[in-house]
Amino acid sequence: MIPAPSFVMFCQMAFSAGVARAGGALGWVEVDELEWGKTQKFMLVVLGFLGCIFCNMKVGAVAALPRGRSGGPRRARVAVSPALSSRQRVGQRA
Repeated sequence: MIPAPSFVMFCQMAFSAGVARAGGALGWVEVDELEWGKTQKFMLVVLGFLGCIFCNMKVGAVAALPRGRSGGPRRARVAVSPALSSRQRVGQRA
């Protein structure tokens, strides 16, 4: 695990911005220039989104995750009805 979630988030956002700019420069996508009026309208949404992602990464870093005997993550166990055999498919009659 990388111990710097804010650095990882910065790298993700910078890479996304770079790909968008490169796509616009190559003519693959149409990219609007940054205008202060448009930026002001979306600033609160962007900051809220980044705040949620940052908090989620911080909580995930300190959350107690269930571990198996080997120290790795536990595998989910699926209960199978004994009435169904492995050869029957959904929707088929016995």
